Amino acid sequence: MHLRSLLKVVAAASATLLLGWPLRAATRQEHFDHEPPNWEGINNHNTNFPARTVTQDFGYNGGSRHIGERPGEVGGKINPAGEAAYYGYRLSKEIHLDKPMSTSGKILVLAGHGHFLLGFFRVDTLNEWRTPNTMVARINVRGEGFHCHLEYCSSRWRAQAGVIGEIVPGERVSAKLIACGRVYDWQLVYEPKGDGGNGLLTLTLGDRTATCKVGPEGRADGASFTHFGLLPVLKAWDNPGEVWLGEVTINGKHFDFATDPEWDHLNNRRTYITTNTRPRFDFGWSPTQFAGGKAAGELGGLIFRGDCREKHRLAAYGDKLSLLTLDAKLHARGRVAMTRGVSDSTASIGFYHSDLSLRDIPVQYQYILTDYIWTNCVIQ
Repeated sequence: MHLRSLLKVVAAASATLLLGWPLRAATRQEHFDHEPPNWEGINNHNTNFPARTVTQDFGYNGGSRHIGERPGEVGGKINPAGEAAYYGYRLSKEIHLDKPMSTSGKILVLAGHGHFLLGFFRVDTLNEWRTPNTMVARINVRGEGFHCHLEYCSSRWRAQAGVIGEIVPGERVSAKLIACGRVYDWQLVYEPKGDGGNGLLTLTLGDRTATCKVGPEGRADGASFTHFGLLPVLKAWDNPGEVWLGEVTINGKHFDFATDPEWDHLNNRRTYITTNTRPRFDFGWSPTQFAGGKAAGELGGLIFRGDCREKHRLAAYGDKLSLLTLDAKLHARGRVAMTRGVSDSTASIGFYHSDLSLRDIPVQYQYILTDYIWTNCVIQ
């Protein structure tokens, strides 16, 4: 699967992991208050994948006229990245799931690349791909066309989704390719009493419709929204795209963009270099204290889902032990804290073999890890 995702894991306290076999097997305790001399990294601080330039250049433009004959609209270049950015209208008051919401307007998505969100969000919880406290359309540009997903994420990261196209539960998501370069009317409506009182989100784009059910668990989690607007998908770096909005109405308030609406913004006019690009691993010993150890020092960092088809897309960091087999009792324990995790991310903590567990296999779907006992940390 070609998923651009990341997981940040920090571990502290006791740990016993298999990497090689220069030392005899024994239970050892490591507090990581200094860099452990016997631990070995494989590709864990790689530079095989270059740093990338992120360019965010979106917001109000009083002189552009992509949507209509009169100048004035919102939009521009939006770059998927791990660092938060947005341009949005601050709602008159914070809205929760017991209140209806609606917005509409016109949209133009240009051909090329891009991956961005359009909808309701909360500015102080912008973190990860499935961004908590969001009700949004997610637009993924694929050359001359784009896919449009509809999704909701609760305050506790519980997510539901719909799509312009078809979803067969448990089997497939078939997004319809929508032509770029055309202006579409759109409408996004949330009805708290929809779906039997659990909440229903509906997106209309041109003559096509998608729905997303919040569900009883999502309603129990709750969610709150402070803004409506545009923001990049918060994952690793990817190619930027361009979108324009006009004639937007938000909960009954209309914006024709003839003048600057003075919406709130963060990092929407910025160019910088990022190393948060898949799979540029950057993990190992760190002098930090996220995992709650008694003193500074722990293991962790930026861990991407690897790819078995190329060895330089795999990585590990572990304690070098004697060669162990299943005839031995294996035990490891400690503390772990995750500070950021993008959906579909995966990382493992456990016993492995430095050669056999990291061998490359040319066909990804046939890959089965060998000589490996682990706990998977998967973000869904």
